[in-house]
Amino acid sequence: MDYYSMSSHTNISIQTTTTPTQVSGSPGVEENLNVTCYVVQDFGLLFDTADMFLNCFLIHALSFFGIFGNIINIIVLSHHGFKDTTNIILTSLSTSDLLYSLVTPARRLKCVISQFNIPLSTTVESITTAFLFAPSVTLIAISMCHITLIAVERLIAVSLPFHVSRLFTTSRVKRTVFIVYFIVIVMSSPVFMRLSYEWVKDEFYNAYVAVVINTRFYQDNLNVVDTYSVGFLNMLFSVFTLIIILFCSFVIIVKLRSEFYKKQITRSMDSSKSKLKEMKVFKMLLTVCLVSAVVWVPTAVLDMLQIYGDGLARTDGFSYLAQSVNCVLYQFSCSVNFVIYVTTSSKFSATYRHLFKLR
Repeated sequence: MDYYSMSSHTNISIQTTTTPTQVSGSPGVEENLNVTCYVVQDFGLLFDTADMFLNCFLIHALSFFGIFGNIINIIVLSHHGFKDTTNIILTSLSTSDLLYSLVTPARRLKCVISQFNIPLSTTVESITTAFLFAPSVTLIAISMCHITLIAVERLIAVSLPFHVSRLFTTSRVKRTVFIVYFIVIVMSSPVFMRLSYEWVKDEFYNAYVAVVINTRFYQDNLNVVDTYSVGFLNMLFSVFTLIIILFCSFVIIVKLRSEFYKKQITRSMDSSKSKLKEMKVFKMLLTVCLVSAVVWVPTAVLDMLQIYGDGLARTDGFSYLAQSVNCVLYQFSCSVNFVIYVTTSSKFSATYRHLFKLR
């Protein structure tokens, strides 16, 4: 996850003697009185083009679609009611994805604003980093935990089809979803106490700009907080959840293709129609898990490269682009579920068309 990119941000300091080439670059990593800000450097045309495409266009387009899609998801799933445990989990997932889609464009306004006003873009990015970075990584962790919950629930459904309804009752699933939010927020609480901002004078532009600073709490507990956030939280919510999702998805696919399971599920169904409905739900949720896993694999790889890599992986340009790519991939995972629901669930599609008067 992006717990590492926060460590990159908190090591970035302002330099008040900047140059005119500082229009659309990446953060430079230098220490200076615990003050942090983006020192924009010129990494060439390729870097500028990638930065423009990722942070000025693609991330905002995905965020807009994520807001639109998740609002529809919540409306349609709420219309179906919450007697079905699957609806409870998916509605909660759509809520966390919606919140992330609202936070992301605010955090990526710098690329757009810097085309018109560089000091203002620095101020906007510093303030949004100080206040929105921790909520954004927390929301992604919550979404990852929801996908993990779906994968585990589906694994139990194919392994113990006669017991899954007893194990996953409505009240238990509601409590589990609440616990997911509560535990992730509590575990991420040190992240919320790491950053603040202050105003400094930029001599080149003759303007005061806001810059990110490390809080006193972070300065006093730097090694512990870094080890906890980068080592433990990053591994738990990125690598460990990804392994669980991939493992459960693999077992589910094997089970669904086995003749034994087909006979077992046939005996448990009242009719061929209910059997078909159940299989469609399986395929929809399995698609959600697999798409999320495929998207999160490169984010985990990029995180590991930034944390443990050498050479190019440790350069400012690579770090900035890697964080930008990760943000785009996370936003894609928070935006794509609406398409999955519409294309794989006839019930969702029918309700969506009915509620919004579409033919």
